[in-house]
Amino acid sequence: MLKRLHRVGLLLAAFAAPQAAWAQSTLLQGGAWTLGHLPAYNSTGGSQPIVIDSGPAGNNTLGQGVSELNLTARGTGAPPFAGQGTGIDGTIFQIQDAVSTNATGYHYLSMSANAQGGGLIEYGAIGSAPVLPFTMKINGVSYQFPFSNGGVLGPVVSAVNGVACWNNTIGTLLKDCGPFPLVAGTTGQIQYNNAGALGAFTLQGDASVNTTTGVLTITSIGGKAVTLGGPLTTVGASTLTLTTTAPTSVTLPLTGTLSTLAGVEALTNKTYNGNTWTPGTGILTIAAAKTLTASNTITLSGTDGSTLNIGSGGTLGTAAYTTSIVGTQLTNSMTINVALNNTGLYFTGPQVTQGGTGVWFASGAVSVNNNTGGANFNCKLWDGTTVIDSRYVTVGSANDYGSCALSGFISAPVGNIRISVNSDSASSYLPYNQTGWGKDGTLTVFRVQ
Repeated sequence: MLKRLHRVGLLLAAFAAPQAAWAQSTLLQGGAWTLGHLPAYNSTGGSQPIVIDSGPAGNNTLGQGVSELNLTARGTGAPPFAGQGTGIDGTIFQIQDAVSTNATGYHYLSMSANAQGGGLIEYGAIGSAPVLPFTMKINGVSYQFPFSNGGVLGPVVSAVNGVACWNNTIGTLLKDCGPFPLVAGTTGQIQYNNAGALGAFTLQGDASVNTTTGVLTITSIGGKAVTLGGPLTTVGASTLTLTTTAPTSVTLPLTGTLSTLAGVEALTNKTYNGNTWTPGTGILTIAAAKTLTASNTITLSGTDGSTLNIGSGGTLGTAAYTTSIVGTQLTNSMTINVALNNTGLYFTGPQVTQGGTGVWFASGAVSVNNNTGGANFNCKLWDGTTVIDSRYVTVGSANDYGSCALSGFISAPVGNIRISVNSDSASSYLPYNQTGWGKDGTLTVFRVQ
């Protein structure tokens, strides 16, 4: 009770004293304290300094704890100071589970920014204390050093540049499998430990290298057997894809570009089963399920658009083509009445499609009529350009029928041969069946040359 009253008195005296006296005031302890805990100032500023217990390592409360911890190495000579601390191996920070004079030894965890040639974190056992693993627990996962579970343990002795190989089936133990092959030498060949050329070897069981002949033999790719009878070279950055649906054998040419079934490549200098195709731009068309057979050399020439109709059989003579064209006869009759309802136009009656070659003789006739009275008619036989024959016909009264009969020759017609009629009455027309025979407007052409 007397101590507490003394502290209160000191505190009141501190507040009553002038500002200049605060720097010389006595450091006060606030609250309870625990042996071994660090003291910590309980406020910031230049007033009466009061320290409190900084609290335990765990289960601390608000206001407890040291906010910053500055460990700066000190020593002799010029800084930075390396390995001059009193901790293990010259460290300046050390945590241990017993005092250094403990008869059964102790375990320590030391740390320094500069010891043993650099930054150092060290864990170990001193005296008769048992050797224990060092564990780092990160996000609930423990990582133990040396690894005893979930890590990898290496051999006691290993060679520099040696190859590490697994030495168990659970991925935790390694062994030294010998020197690593290096690329070296004046010719850049693969050598064994830089000391000599490799002998023949196998890659994954699918490829082997024969160093005697310098040949790389690939026996399998992706599990498929491969046999190379010679060098294989690919040029370009594009992907090469070969697709087969059954055992396939392809013989490639010495040079050139391969053609595809659906491609647009042009074939040149090719033979098909012994037949030679002469380069050109012609088109050969053979209808489906039809056969074209030529037992001897044959040359066909003629005008574009010509048609040769051989018929059901027989032997063609030297004039077979000419005979089949000369004498061709074509006939056409009107099948409806044709109205002449515009006095400024010619209206076409019967016409034939005969083509544009040869000399043709044309002959035909049309009937004319007017429903309302008399009318005059102009008739012409022509190919749309050249008039072959013409007539002028007059009917005197309504439903009085007349006729235009026309004929003549024309060479190389430029259009269909036809009979066209013009009337001075829009009520006129060309009847097709006034007689009842359906041939009132008929045209026949005959090729004579």
